[in-house]
Amino acid sequence: MRVDIREHAMFQSFMRQYYPQYKPVKVKGITIDSRLVQAGDMYIALKGDRVDGHRFISEAESSGAAFIVSEQDAEAGIPLIRVSSTRQFLMEFAQKWWIGFSTPVVGITGSNGKTTTKELLVHVLQPFTSTAWMPGNYNSTIGLPLSLFTMPASSDIAVFEIGSSAPGEIKKLTEIIHPNIGLITNVHPAHIEFFSTLAHLAEEKSELLKNLPGDGVAFINLDDPSISSMDTPAKKITFSFKVSADFCGRWSKNNGSPVLTINEREVTLPIKSETLAKNALAVYSICYTLGINHEDIASQISTFALPEGRGNVIEKNRMRVINDTYNANPESVRAGIEAALSLLPDRRHILVLGDMFELGVHTLEYHRQIGEFIKHNSQIILITYGPLSGVISEICTSHGMECYHFTASAAITHFINHFRRPGDIYFVKGSRGMRMETIIKEGIFA
Repeated sequence: MRVDIREHAMFQSFMRQYYPQYKPVKVKGITIDSRLVQAGDMYIALKGDRVDGHRFISEAESSGAAFIVSEQDAEAGIPLIRVSSTRQFLMEFAQKWWIGFSTPVVGITGSNGKTTTKELLVHVLQPFTSTAWMPGNYNSTIGLPLSLFTMPASSDIAVFEIGSSAPGEIKKLTEIIHPNIGLITNVHPAHIEFFSTLAHLAEEKSELLKNLPGDGVAFINLDDPSISSMDTPAKKITFSFKVSADFCGRWSKNNGSPVLTINEREVTLPIKSETLAKNALAVYSICYTLGINHEDIASQISTFALPEGRGNVIEKNRMRVINDTYNANPESVRAGIEAALSLLPDRRHILVLGDMFELGVHTLEYHRQIGEFIKHNSQIILITYGPLSGVISEICTSHGMECYHFTASAAITHFINHFRRPGDIYFVKGSRGMRMETIIKEGIFA
């Protein structure tokens, strides 16, 4: 991971303020990966689960690094900042840097849809206000701090995605970026391995709303019971598909074509997806509150392109693939399957499902639930990949569904190469570690 520093003169002044003992050095970028070091970079040596960045300090210097940040003394011909924890240094360094910005911040977290919601929000905002953001999902205790150094100082608003895989991380990140506006998309079992219960996970997500200022705004999803009861010092603005709210959405089918309406005004989606409709309602609520009119919001939503791997539709060789391979948890799998089955019901629908990770002690039960969810659907042909997803296949096979299960990547791509045929609709989803995108590239579209 490497970022370019956007405001060079400002960073020079920042370094003189906090590290006056070092002669002025023009730092061009910051990286935690020695392989990505460019001339003039600050290299921060992090200790990871598998790799210790301190082993590559000399390589970073040879590649042109201007500064080293290390937990260890090292022979180096360039300035070396010695710290007790390089991870803690990165967060504190970014926090000090961001203090110099007066940009209002939108913080977005949630179990599902964080990245898509952030990207959609930016897509709507950009024509009407100067918006700072980082493409992709720089949402961790490493990625989000690094992304701050790419931000322009003159933006009217900044939009950040906030992730969490362990207790306390959202609180740490909100203390760095100080959001004025907060949105939690939903609370579902995702990355729950390090949280004892769903309530514990909800408590972690609630840190975003708890840490908003009194003059800030919290956008509350009333359809999620975990969110609707959360406390915040900020003003609450609500949205819902089910109950009365400040922004009321309706997802209805008119002559078989789904239509999204918000406060009785129609919004056209670029794809017919209930999941995207939920994201759009949240984004509409924020943008309308910020002063953008309905016509402009609706126009921008209609031209949005989904980020790769998050439900985008690919057509090739007369086949259609819903690429939802970025990650997976039980709720997003169910929602994705429902969206896939709504497409062209007269075609073959093949679900290619990989294992779901980070679900803790209930991992097998969550996989069983997916099997129970689809077991009676004769519209589906099921292909599963990985030892955990075998549970899904067993349940569906026992109910007479056509199922194929694989435990090796090469075997599944070889099978699909021969199984596919024109007109097929594929839905491909699994956790990041399953690398399900290779099945699309090497199997379906090979």
